[in-house]
Amino acid sequence: MALLGYGYDTLGQVTTGAKKWPDGSLIVGQQYAYAFDDIGNRRTSTLNSRLSTYSANSLNQYTQRTVPVLPGKPAAPPAMPP
Repeated sequence: MALLGYGYDTLGQVTTGAKKWPDGSLIVGQQYAYAFDDIGNRRTSTLNSRLSTYSANSLNQYTQRTVPVLPGKPAAPPAMPP
């Protein structure tokens, strides 16, 4: 059975997540991390060392994101304009 571990920031938002085997070793492909600004807008997300970034405007709407391109996969579409 896999074990789940999570980390949280001071606002209670999940900042890290990982699945581990009962012996404590990480399950490949199951490590996550998130970073937020002071009011809770996501700034970055990381999945298995692949970094995505997010930009928000003064209305806290996401206006831009970057997503890594996976080998053999098409690039993700840009974020919708507000």
